[in-house]
Amino acid sequence: MAIMIPANETLDDFNGSLGEMRLSELFKELPDDYYIFHSARWNKRYQLERRPERKRVEWHEADFLIFYPPKGVISLEVKDGGILYDRNCGWTQVNRATGSSKIIDPMYQAQRSMFYIVDLLKEKLPDVFCPVSAAVWFTSADKEGVRGEYPNNYHEENVLWANDMASVNQVQRKLEGIFQFFDQTRFNVDEESTRAIVNLIAPEFGAFESARTVRMASERLFQRMTDEQTCLLDYLDEQQVAAIHGNAGTGKTMLAIQKAQRLAEDDKVLFLCFNAFLKEHLQEHYACPNLTITNLDSLYTQKTRKMLPLGAENAKEKAAILYEFLCDWQQNGLDYKHIIIDEGQDFVNDHLEALHAITLETDGCFYVFYDKNQFVQGESLPTWIDDMDCRLVLNRNCRNTREIALTSTRPVGISEKKIRMRIDALEAAAAITKPRMFFMKDKESVLAALDARISKYVQAGVPREEIVVLTMRTLESSIISPDDYRLSRKNVLSADRASGKILFTTIRKFKGLEAEVIICVDTDAQTFSSERNRNAFYVGTSRAKLFLEMIVLAESDDDIIALSNAISGGKASNRARAMAAIASGLKLKPEHDAEKDI
Repeated sequence: MAIMIPANETLDDFNGSLGEMRLSELFKELPDDYYIFHSARWNKRYQLERRPERKRVEWHEADFLIFYPPKGVISLEVKDGGILYDRNCGWTQVNRATGSSKIIDPMYQAQRSMFYIVDLLKEKLPDVFCPVSAAVWFTSADKEGVRGEYPNNYHEENVLWANDMASVNQVQRKLEGIFQFFDQTRFNVDEESTRAIVNLIAPEFGAFESARTVRMASERLFQRMTDEQTCLLDYLDEQQVAAIHGNAGTGKTMLAIQKAQRLAEDDKVLFLCFNAFLKEHLQEHYACPNLTITNLDSLYTQKTRKMLPLGAENAKEKAAILYEFLCDWQQNGLDYKHIIIDEGQDFVNDHLEALHAITLETDGCFYVFYDKNQFVQGESLPTWIDDMDCRLVLNRNCRNTREIALTSTRPVGISEKKIRMRIDALEAAAAITKPRMFFMKDKESVLAALDARISKYVQAGVPREEIVVLTMRTLESSIISPDDYRLSRKNVLSADRASGKILFTTIRKFKGLEAEVIICVDTDAQTFSSERNRNAFYVGTSRAKLFLEMIVLAESDDDIIALSNAISGGKASNRARAMAAIASGLKLKPEHDAEKDI
């Protein structure tokens, strides 16, 4: 399906032109590498010939600009109604709705927009060669009804008719014919050039250019749930048991907590998540009567006043104790009618089955929210989820910008075509902000770069509590030791949330949470060496709402080449090729200067 800009137009957007509406419907079915801009408006200021000191502004629009990256752009003028060309009067169009007529030149109108785009490309993107041509589509007349000869600036190949609109395949063949007629052979275009041309044609999609203005716009938009999620909340009213899957950023936790609050209006509800930071965040912001927000370890300690065994070597013993605790739920005071699980992929299978059994006894609801790609705890994914009769999927990412979503999902193999974003001004604004990877030669440079990046965001108006530094390792094995936490007089890291300090923690501890700015450290070839490590990268980078950066220690070219080969599976032979492979593999922008503006 082609990318339509703007998307989701209504009848009023076509100003009564049935031809434009029909073409728009057909264009929408073109392959997904077509970009269709409808009613692309522009203006130009001209100097008056008789009075050079005066200027006037002319306003114009292209009915459609069709951008097909392998071939270029077509400026298309669409004409409904009867059309007549007379050598004395020129072109006349009879409006089908009103019966009025006016003098026009459709090809001139198409060419006017064509030359504007050509000049714009030369001025703004001088290094990108993109052919532009012009065509006219008469949508109310069949070619067979034409009488006489075309004017000299019209040709069979770039004049289309109503009977050229029979199917999307026919439309695509006609567009290919225009490209061929104007010899728009394949030109040197890559993804970055494609995005640059799209932003050039529709510059309003890059309206917010600073961290300050992006975050101002985000305050309302990030809290707004998508229609998909709202409908799912209502749907769950009819389902007592369900497993809800969603990739990072699809709003699982928000949906889960809102459902828990709804149920808590009438009954006692237990909301279980896995990590402590998320538990504390939810308790602080979403606590209400009848709703208990906790994790299994804390619930056990609260109800039994006993401590669980610690350490990985005692994991099986701990799991057995918790299972017995859940099976004896009545004696242990687990008097909850409904149970909601967040981060379900990290729960032990036996524990999910025991929790489900409780709600069967109480005739309550049992919902499990999970993301199989965020599995970073335990030894295996719980099979209980796969056996569910009702499994639902959240598709729309309502946390990240598209650029961040592309970077975070690449290593875990989520198809770019499956990344559906929210459609709002914020996404369009932040789309131009690629994640960045800074390469530093030693530990001192890493710390200096981290201090510089934090300062840049603070200066741009981002609160310190919205900047989080995540390590891809454990706190003990990170390049940043506790002695390094005071980066400078103003920027101090903290392993716990503390006022005025920047949180520095692990991916596992921050799972389920989010921040406007995420800066990752300790990224190296080991980060991409296994499925579990790649999942951890996905979890950590997807915490970023607006800005994502990575600071990499690369003491030599060999470190960069090793990182490149781990990401791409290739065999880069030198630094330049390795950097290009990293940029392409993770959809980010490599940098060396940490003092760069945001």
